[in-house]
Amino acid sequence: MSRIICISRQYATGGLEIGQKVAEALHIPCYDRELITKTAEEHQLNKNVVEEHDERAKRLLSFSPQGSLSAFSPYSGSPSAPLNDQVFYAQSDTIRRLADQGPCVFIGRCAGEVLRDRKKACRIYIYADKEFRRQRAVSQYGCPPEKVEDILKRMDKQRAFYYNFYTATEWGQTDSFDLAINSAVSGLDGAVQTILAYVRALDEQGK
Repeated sequence: MSRIICISRQYATGGLEIGQKVAEALHIPCYDRELITKTAEEHQLNKNVVEEHDERAKRLLSFSPQGSLSAFSPYSGSPSAPLNDQVFYAQSDTIRRLADQGPCVFIGRCAGEVLRDRKKACRIYIYADKEFRRQRAVSQYGCPPEKVEDILKRMDKQRAFYYNFYTATEWGQTDSFDLAINSAVSGLDGAVQTILAYVRALDEQGK
């Protein structure tokens, strides 16, 4: 298996857990918050700054009018660029380097678009209905029940804006991904098995 699996996810759909289980089943690394430390170390950035700007966008991109990721390789994080841009450029560079090392799973960070030119990169989107996500946000993440609706809206808006801001595609649109899974229907383990079956089918077909 030589696949790079890039998982985008709505908040509280279990995307991280799904990605971790896929990586465990395939015996390959899974990168989520590990990217914060690796990016900071590789590009001499303050770890707290990288964490603060992780998966966040704050202004119109001046380097590329359509957010084209083709402009982001190799690393072009000018010290004069806004911090959120510097973090994104550096993190994208780290994602490419890790992908060069071999099969792995990336969670978020527009990894699917960063690696769009890689034939072996699989772009997967995890989504679910609001009720499923509300229940998980409360039971798994400790969100106060009276605030969970606002938290879901805020996280959805933040992730969508970040993705749309730094890519030429639109968050949640089917043509931005190779496979979309409703984790409320499949369950987390079912989503894992679906991804594994999909990857095996691609390998068998030589795609």
